[in-house]
Amino acid sequence: MYAQIPQAEISNKGHLLEVDKVYVLSKFTVTPAKTAYIPFNARFMIHFTSFTEIVMLNQPLQSFPSYIYTITLFNEIRTTPDAINKYIGTY
Repeated sequence: MYAQIPQAEISNKGHLLEVDKVYVLSKFTVTPAKTAYIPFNARFMIHFTSFTEIVMLNQPLQSFPSYIYTITLFNEIRTTPDAINKYIGTY
């Protein structure tokens, strides 16, 4: 699931998170996923709050997946109308 830390909470929460780690999160809000930035094929996203609690699991389950992905065909990639014009011919 996609999660976002508001700018005001980055200094409080950002240092608690590391890449390739597994966490237990509590006391967060769930909202509809953003339509402009879609890193995951999901309808909802997590928003951290000042009350959000973050606990790193030192020994996560061996069955917990390291990576999850979906393959999207080029013609199915959603984009903004001007994004195509922004990148055509800039290689």
